Amino acid sequence: WNRSRLQALIMIIAVGTATSACEDLLTVELPTKVAAENLENPALATVLVNSAIGEFECAFSQYVAASGQLTDELRHSSGWLVMTEWDHRKIGNTRDNRACNTNFGYGMFIPLQKARVSAESSKALIEGWADADVEGKADKIATLATYAALSRNLLGEAFCEMTIDVGPIMTPTQVLQSAETALGQAMSLASAAGRSDLENAARVVRARTRLTLGDKAGAKTDAAGVPAGFVLNATYSGAD
Repeated sequence: WNRSRLQALIMIIAVGTATSACEDLLTVELPTKVAAENLENPALATVLVNSAIGEFECAFSQYVAASGQLTDELRHSSGWLVMTEWDHRKIGNTRDNRACNTNFGYGMFIPLQKARVSAESSKALIEGWADADVEGKADKIATLATYAALSRNLLGEAFCEMTIDVGPIMTPTQVLQSAETALGQAMSLASAAGRSDLENAARVVRARTRLTLGDKAGAKTDAAGVPAGFVLNATYSGAD
């Protein structure tokens, strides 16, 4: 009997605490969530840029591993079933829709689209803010333009069909043509911002894009314009 009374008392205290902290279940505040409108702030421009870079680098790591297995350029040596299924090309409907940093297979489509949207939407935001409110505005815009274009290139290379922003179904050629245009714009913005690293990165990828599109002369011109030994490193972290 005493145990029952104690359990009842604990329940009453728990319910009372919950209702006092949350009077309306429909208006619960989630301190770990950030509303989209809170990011529409010039003070967070650097956060937006770094987030877009992080999205791309995570998606790129997934792309390298997944495409490497599918083309037999690498073979997963463990007995992990999900990874082995990729090596066997036994990819179910959900296998390509994984997010980055999971233990359940590679994510390519969703991470690449997230990377593209993150860069393109952040670029549009920053372009709309006053120059005085965003330190290094031209640099940030050039960075976002470059990483957005890199995402378009990979989407065009990887998938037989694609849609951009809920638009019509596009062929790989159409996606790569949009990537070629985006890469050219990124090169111009990077040049104006004095970012030769971004300009050369975009030029390298545009050369590859043009080669895939059959424009060998254009590819050769782009490739010849990149300094020998040029490297742009992707960096990785365990942080979310």
